[in-house]
Parts: sequence; C-alpha cells; structure tokens
Amino acid sequence: MRGQHVAIPVTFLIFFSFIRTGLCDGKQRVLPRYHLSPGLELTYSALHEFKSAHDEIKEPSTYIFDLVKVNPDQGWHVVGRLLLPKKAGDAAASSETMLTAFDVHPDGTATLSPGVRGIRGIPWEFPTLPADQSQLIRGWNGDRSFGAHGAFKLLPSATPALMEFTGDDVDPAYKIYQITCQTTYRFDTAGGVLVSETAKLTKGTGLTGTGTDAATLTMTVTKPEKWLRQFSRDCAVYFDAQEKYLIIREKTGLSAAECDSGFAAAKDLLTAARKQIVSPEISGVLDRDLAELPGMAQSVRHDAENLRAILNKPAPEWTLPDQSGVMHSLKDYRGTVVVLDFWFRSCFWCMRAMPEMKQWSDDLSGKPVVMLGMNTDTRPADIKFVVDAFELKYPNLNAPRALTDQYHAEGFPMVIIIGPDGIVRDVEVGYTPGMEKRLTAKMTPLLQKADNKSGPVGAP
Repeated sequence: MRGQHVAIPVTFLIFFSFIRTGLCDGKQRVLPRYHLSPGLELTYSALHEFKSAHDEIKEPSTYIFDLVKVNPDQGWHVVGRLLLPKKAGDAAASSETMLTAFDVHPDGTATLSPGVRGIRGIPWEFPTLPADQSQLIRGWNGDRSFGAHGAFKLLPSATPALMEFTGDDVDPAYKIYQITCQTTYRFDTAGGVLVSETAKLTKGTGLTGTGTDAATLTMTVTKPEKWLRQFSRDCAVYFDAQEKYLIIREKTGLSAAECDSGFAAAKDLLTAARKQIVSPEISGVLDRDLAELPGMAQSVRHDAENLRAILNKPAPEWTLPDQSGVMHSLKDYRGTVVVLDFWFRSCFWCMRAMPEMKQWSDDLSGKPVVMLGMNTDTRPADIKFVVDAFELKYPNLNAPRALTDQYHAEGFPMVIIIGPDGIVRDVEVGYTPGMEKRLTAKMTPLLQKADNKSGPVGAP
C-alpha cells in the first residue's frame, strides 16, 4: 500500500490537542509501538480506486501478514501474502498470490529478507513510528526502498488509544510524474497494530487523475502452533530457494548453452523445494513460479541474444545534439571510458535510477570518463523537465529510434559502458538498488586503461 515522513508548524488546534494528551503539561505521551507475537495473523482488506478523464479503475486486494517468530533483537519476522484478483476473459475471478518477508522492529524500522522478489519494499501496513518524544511532536521520517520515504506528522485525536498521523510520500520520481500522495494512518496504541490507512493521490502527467488507496484491518487471529511451525518451515524453504534462484539468474551467461543450463539448474532447485513444502499458501505460489519458468527462460535467452549482438563489439558510431543543441560524436571520446544511459521520461524505473546515475557522475568527476544520457523522448519538453528536475550536469542527447535499434536497447533503463578502445565492454538493463556500486566495479578495470589526459565527466 501507500504511505509515509518533516518538521511541522504547531497550529493552535494541534497545540490544544497536545495539552489534552499531556504533551504540554509536563507529561509525556506513550510512544506508539508495535506489539506482535508469533502466530498472530493480520488481514487487511484493500481497495485501489483511480479516476481519469477516460477511465475508472477499482481494484480490490487482500493483505495477510503472519508473525512467524521473534528475532534475537526483539523484532519480529513477518511473512506477507498479497492476494490480487485476476480475470481471464469471462472466467470466474481467481486470485494471484505474491509473497514477501521482512523483519520489523517495535518502532517500525524494517528490512526485507533475502530472496524476496516481486514486491517493492516494506508494506505500508507497517509504517515507521517516531523514535522519541521530539519526533512525535515535530514529525519524523521513514525510509523504505528505491529512494522513497515518507514525512510523517501527528494529528490530534479524540480517542486516547488511537493515534492518527499523516504520511506524505517523498519520492524523486513523483516530481517527474507530478504525483502527490498523502496517507492518513490510524494506529491502535494499545493493540500495537495499524487499524486503517487511506491515501489520497493525484497524477498530473500521462494518465492524469485522482484516486485513493485504502486498507482496513478486518481480521486478527492467532494461528495454531502446529500450523505456525509448518508454515514457518515452508516459508524458510521457499525464500531460501528464491535467493539461490536469483543467484543462478545473476550468474547465467549470455550463450544459449549457459542460459539453458542455468534454467535447468533453477528448475531442479525449485522442484526440490516444492517437494518439501506442505502449506497450500506457499505451495501454490511455487507451483506458479515453476509454471512461469519456461517463459522466463525464453525471455532471458532473447535478452542474452540482444546483448551478444553488441557486447565486445565496436560501439555503433553517432553524432547527436544534446538538449542545448551542442553536437557530440562518439569518435570524439576515443581514449576515455564512455557511459551511455538510455532513458525516457515515462519509464518509471529510469526515473528510479536517475538519482544513482547523477551521484555516479559526481563520483566519477575528474576521471577519464564521459557520461551521456541518451534520451528517446520525442518532445523536447520531456527531456528538459527531467534534466532540470534532477539538476543533471552531464549532457543528455536526443537519441533517435534507429540508434536504439543499433544498440539493441529494448529494456530501459539501459546502461552501456564503452571502453577507451571504442568496444562495448558491459551492459546493464533495468534498475535495482545498488546500481551505482555495481557499475563502478565493472568500470574500474577500464579506467586503468583509459588515457589519463582525457577530460572529466561530461566534458565534450
């Protein structure tokens, strides 16, 4: 779901509320904290609604969170299931389950578990809580993943056992898409759980419109100890297999034989895990993963074929203008390492990657490297908007479709590293956190070969 975390002016209404709750009469209000125990299962019913000039969307879903164990640091290990309804033509509605796992502390700070894929970040049914009385009064922040965080502030509440607060999403990509999102949370301080959240959002570009995301705690039960033991074991098997599967995917080479052998190993791994799993809540998800494996293998083989077409081969030559009209030619940068970042404004993951690309360009300043954005938008206003919003200092060129075809750029963002000799030495497609560190490690050997007299990043 949504939600999230900045100092706020104390209005008279909030001031009056603090007097009622004891914050201004020498007493301290009890800090809200999660109170969870193994076997506890929380079920939230959710509804996403969005209305634009051309369409109206209503998407119900269910979130189920099981507290499987207490961690040594007094936090808890949580397994979450997101049940999304889906329809195939006129067939009866069914649901697709996505799994996540994370460790959460009493104050809401949390980390995703290894092997989690398909769900982005910690669910917002577990928002970050204030660390101390000062944050409770002035506001607090809570980070999650992919560069986003929330700015929270307390609201006055007439119910002592119910704390209400808002969270404003702070996300670099939101400025690009002109998105605003504020969530109102209602937290049961006695029970130590979130009871509801309602997010109001607006979107000013692309599919413009307004919408809401709402989730309400509809069921709280304690699962039998026997069920919990089996479920916990099965979850451990599943996520361990997923972690190993991701490693296999990362190590799969570009040749057809390496792709085939990698996915054969993945199939053996997931099949072995499936034989160990009893819980239907987990076995159904693994059955789906196995069924999707052939299609995934075909997609990976296709991507590998694209990469083989350019990797370790001379980079296609070009002469292109940047957003200011200055012309750049690849041949002018021979002797330096060249980084090409293919992107476009409506590519969400391109925008997620942009802060790391900007930081990477700053870190490479003064080294024999030139970084160039390769924008594929057809409207000059789009490239200018992004460059200005992120305050990008390196040139961003207008890359035509013919050039993206030459570089086999099908997935975005796509980062291509060209060695000082003009040969494509590495390619990274898509975005995951830590991209900057991975690219730096790949570039280090190339920098040792580069001409030390080359210009710094962004220099023509």
